[in-house]
Amino acid sequence: NEGEKRMNEKMMLKGKVTARDEEWKRKYQLKKKQLALKAISRYSKSLTGSDKLHHPIIMKDVKDDKEKGEEGKSESKKEPEKVVISKKMQEILDKRKLEEEEKINEHDKQMLKSWEPQVDALGEILDPAKLEKEVLDMLLGFNRVTDSFVGFPSVSAAFKTKECQCKILVKVVKAVQKALKKMSLEKMPAEQQKQVIRLVRYFFYLNQEIFNSYAMTVLDGKGIKTLQEALRAFGFHRVATQAFEVWKEAKREQAAPAAQEAGTENAKDSKKKGGKPDKKEEKKKDDKKDEKKDDKKDKKDKKKDKKE
Repeated sequence: NEGEKRMNEKMMLKGKVTARDEEWKRKYQLKKKQLALKAISRYSKSLTGSDKLHHPIIMKDVKDDKEKGEEGKSESKKEPEKVVISKKMQEILDKRKLEEEEKINEHDKQMLKSWEPQVDALGEILDPAKLEKEVLDMLLGFNRVTDSFVGFPSVSAAFKTKECQCKILVKVVKAVQKALKKMSLEKMPAEQQKQVIRLVRYFFYLNQEIFNSYAMTVLDGKGIKTLQEALRAFGFHRVATQAFEVWKEAKREQAAPAAQEAGTENAKDSKKKGGKPDKKEEKKKDDKKDEKKDDKKDKKDKKKDKKE
């Protein structure tokens, strides 16, 4: 190679070859070898065209795999060590949890106060296009890509608890219904009918997503009543009835375990007392017995008076 010849000539002219020169010579040769390997790999890739089509094939011994598998099974069988927390530590953790919950509740209360004037203002809008824009901006945010109500991005970002999210959305439904009632949609001109139809569709989607997101968890009786009224106002009577039935069934299922627990607790209390009734119940029974005795005496006295 010409490069190596030149390097050797330089070394010969220099006369004395030091350790530093030897190191430089070694590094030069390594660099040259590395560049040659890169060039060969690039050339081979260009010829085959199969680069990154298959994972690298690594040869393994079957015995090693079996041993590793057995080790993994033995480790999985071992039960995880239980972390023992002292009473004091548990109290501190509970206290911190309560403090965090209080902070979140306080934050949501302040956000409710700041949102309520904006929500009330929706009820005073008489232009369908403006009402649609304000509702979408409020619930979905200004940076939305599509007008999808799923998850209510802006609301879920502002409020941390589901209770407050549901509360503010039910208020939005009330305000929008109020605005639509004021507009008297049936009297709108023909040019605005398309806008009105789209607004009503958005209103239906709003009610639907509130039900899907909160009906099984935090939506209360007043909330489902508001949704029913809103749906019935626009002719969705079957949907309103079905929504109420689903909500009612969900609430019954949630209440069933609590009722069972209450029944078991009462049974335990009666067992502890040895199956004896309370003193109040005993007094009531005694009073009833006395009343029956008095009635019998009165009847006997009446019969005697008749005979005489």
